Amino acid sequence: SPVYRCESPDRVKALANSFFSNNTGVTTSKEKMFAFFFELMAHLSLERLPKTNSVRTEISDYIEKIKNLIFVNYSNPDFKIEDLSFMINLSHSYLCSIFKKSTNISLKKYLSDIRMEQALDLLINSNLSVKEISFRAGFYDALYFSKTFKKQYGVSPSDYRKNAKIL
Repeated sequence: SPVYRCESPDRVKALANSFFSNNTGVTTSKEKMFAFFFELMAHLSLERLPKTNSVRTEISDYIEKIKNLIFVNYSNPDFKIEDLSFMINLSHSYLCSIFKKSTNISLKKYLSDIRMEQALDLLINSNLSVKEISFRAGFYDALYFSKTFKKQYGVSPSDYRKNAKIL
């Protein structure tokens, strides 16, 4: 059983194979063996270094940037997570991964929650129609908005508004 579980086993295996032989199966020279050995040890030691604060700070900066961009763009029904990854210049999968790890919520859910929070605010603090609120909250279709709202809050938007005004 291994004493150390590495983060990139395929890379370690490739380095270890390089240490013992080249691609043709012929044993390499001592100098090449030492070079491969040191490369393997360097790779393993770099994996063992604690994650630095600068990496955490960089990710925190991305998370803040993501949240700000979502808040600025949530009302645009065409705004998608793919657009966000393009704006920040990160791959879609990496963007979703760091956001989920940092916030414990998916980007899709976060965007949906922001849209719903804005809809709640407009329902309580405006006299706009439910259709107009759905568009301002970033939904193309008022019926889809109403169904999504009812699914999340257990009551239709118009009933929510009536109950909120009573309280």
